[in-house]
Amino acid sequence: MSDSTDDIKLEDVEGKDIIDLIGGKDLSEDEKVELYTKMLSTIRLRVMDLFDASLSDEEQKAFANLLATGTEDDLNKFYEEKNFDVPQVMAEEALKYKAELLAYVKSIKNAGNAQADLKVALGI
Repeated sequence: MSDSTDDIKLEDVEGKDIIDLIGGKDLSEDEKVELYTKMLSTIRLRVMDLFDASLSDEEQKAFANLLATGTEDDLNKFYEEKNFDVPQVMAEEALKYKAELLAYVKSIKNAGNAQADLKVALGI
């Protein structure tokens, strides 16, 4: 991958833990769990948005109905029918998000209390 977010290359974040990348070693376990949970939620929403954007209006209605009433198996079948590789797209979006988050954290680390700023910036 040659994509980058500002000066952060996706290759630089691939396979690395976001906590280590952002200098969050002093975060409590609860804060780390909260960060991972928020990240996963954001990535899932991005993937669903990408999928939804790839659908026709009629397919979007069917997808919305599945989200409201279908099972996880129903959703997975729908993804497969539309040739949407959820694990691959999740992996790509996770890398992009890690790079974005790292770029954001780097931009605020120049402030006085970097650890406090980190927690505020991450919403934890």
